[in-house]
Amino acid sequence: MYARVTTLQYQPDKLEEGVQRARETILPAVQQQHGFNSFVALQDPATGKAMLITLFETEADAKAGVSSGFVAQQASKIAAFLTGTSTIEFFEVAAQG
Repeated sequence: MYARVTTLQYQPDKLEEGVQRARETILPAVQQQHGFNSFVALQDPATGKAMLITLFETEADAKAGVSSGFVAQQASKIAAFLTGTSTIEFFEVAAQG
């Protein structure tokens, strides 16, 4: 199993509105990606920092969303709520509970 970890920085006063938009528009689309397994969304209300950890069956599945432009397309849906540049990293899952 592989993880795509996306780190975002919301404008602190736009966090709740941005997260709500992401729940309604981005997460349903992510769930339709080939090889999708599960996801966890994390947020720090004090700083506006958020992370989306998306698990996929294969490394190719995890990376396909970036190479196809899917991730950029989804990020554009919440761009007005963000500040700075998002980062995307990939990891092999070593353990899962």
